[in-house]
Amino acid sequence: MEHFGRKKLLKILFSFKMSTEQTKQRFLIVDKHLKNPTLSNRKLAKSLKISRRTVDTVLKRFTEQKTIQRKQGSGRKKRTANPRALERLET
Repeated sequence: MEHFGRKKLLKILFSFKMSTEQTKQRFLIVDKHLKNPTLSNRKLAKSLKISRRTVDTVLKRFTEQKTIQRKQGSGRKKRTANPRALERLET
């Protein structure tokens, strides 16, 4: 893994809009991991009171893609209901 200095990491992370709680949580995970790389993911998750799976996913994304942001287009897609349901919504 490429080593990022703390100042460089903070500069990269704060260049993004930190509006969502999930983004702040991802930042905390990466920050704590970089402060103490010997800390296991399980202990890190316990200290932040979040699931271990979340920690695993965030750190994997960070090491592979060097970002904490979600991929563009990820998440639930908007879907239009059937025409009859739309008619009921419009009235």
